[in-house]
Amino acid sequence: MISPNKVRISFKAFALLLSFQSSFGSAGESFKLKSGGQLFVEQDAAAPRQTVVISFRGAPAAVPVDQQGLLSVVADIMNEGPLGMTSEDFRKAQFLAGGDIQFIGRPMAFHVVIKAPTRQLQSMVDLSRRVLFNPKIDSQTFSRAKDKVLAQTKARFENMREALFYFAFRDVTKSHPLVLDGSGSPRTIGNVTIEKAQEFLPSILKSQQAVFSSVGPMASADLMRVLDQAFDSDFQQASPSSSAISAPIAVGAVRPATAAASASGTPSVNQHNAWTVKLIHKAGATDNQILFVFPEQVTMDREDIVVGRVAHELLGGGSSGRLGKTLREERGLTYHASSTISSSGLYWILYSFAGLEQTAPLLKGADEVLHAFKKEKIKESEVRLALQSRETAIKSQIELPGDRLLAQLDLRMRGLDPSFVDKQVSYLSQVNAKAVKSFIDNKVHTEGGYLYLMGDREKILPALKLAGYDSASVAVLTLSDI
Repeated sequence: MISPNKVRISFKAFALLLSFQSSFGSAGESFKLKSGGQLFVEQDAAAPRQTVVISFRGAPAAVPVDQQGLLSVVADIMNEGPLGMTSEDFRKAQFLAGGDIQFIGRPMAFHVVIKAPTRQLQSMVDLSRRVLFNPKIDSQTFSRAKDKVLAQTKARFENMREALFYFAFRDVTKSHPLVLDGSGSPRTIGNVTIEKAQEFLPSILKSQQAVFSSVGPMASADLMRVLDQAFDSDFQQASPSSSAISAPIAVGAVRPATAAASASGTPSVNQHNAWTVKLIHKAGATDNQILFVFPEQVTMDREDIVVGRVAHELLGGGSSGRLGKTLREERGLTYHASSTISSSGLYWILYSFAGLEQTAPLLKGADEVLHAFKKEKIKESEVRLALQSRETAIKSQIELPGDRLLAQLDLRMRGLDPSFVDKQVSYLSQVNAKAVKSFIDNKVHTEGGYLYLMGDREKILPALKLAGYDSASVAVLTLSDI
């Protein structure tokens, strides 16, 4: 799990910050605070501490694309405490109160996560407010934070999968707000300046409406008093424009003209000339990362996403999916091959990796599996098994009140319906083979996508040619370009 003090925080790690060992919470309530912010509350009488999350919607998208990572630097600065208080005293204050304060960047929002026993919540909320409005953005603190974030990012990008995914998702969507999570690349973090960091926080507090979410044993009226006392009228009440946040995905040629297939129905050698193919060169790499991205928007708070995830359970869910069974178990080309719908709902992916000799047959094999999957008749028996797997996954993700709060918060930040969290299982009961086949026919494509690779170009370019791609048209980049 990635630590909350790292450059990025994973969904699982963020959930852990909110979750408690307790029973399932109530349906929740909502209130309006004096600051104009909305408060959403989940009661959990068994929780040992109250958790409050203050979210600034749209914060990652407010940062220029060439300075992504600024949010991570600001979060690191804030995690050292407010102006006039040493980092040691900031941590000591939290320890003595039995509390914890974290500043975190995630897709669509910048979050402040506060946890404390109910009797100490006011002091922890007041302390977080001090940090928000009086951060230590001086030259020394900034340089330390930037150097730390840059070192962590360089280390993370040594993992080729991390670097490839970071670049591909931003490239194919032209840095759509839904894919920006506040993290950056070594190049963009290098562009961050102290002047931008000093400008960044006030611009968020003035232009975004804070959304408050909380789970724990505290009565709603008492919780509102705590928050109203700390944040009376600090935040502008006008909601941010949703146009930049929910704008349609902007991609290039989403569906290039389909080349002719061979008589057998498998791709011909010229099938892929219309594809967009980009390669991140890493000299001396002994394996190759392979990522197919198909822009195909799916509504993330409707039945569409439920059916889609069942379809991808069949195509690329673990070793039982078509991709894993064929490419790994039967052909021995890779240790991993999977497909999934992105967390933003803007595209779906097929991911795998291979040694040098396996790259060409793996690329061909992925095509063959996709084409065969499109033609298959989906059986009710396999859909039932996929439904069981999805139901178990959904229930485990929202079993605890903190998990439920996070899932609802994620939808709110995207401007979607938070009640979908409770509707997912009932939607599953309506899914059948016909619905899954319809989704596959309309949303799972075999061409018109984007192919991203990472490895040694001297090895990958010949493999691409063998697999039927026009290697001369492949855009070759290095890590310093992304």
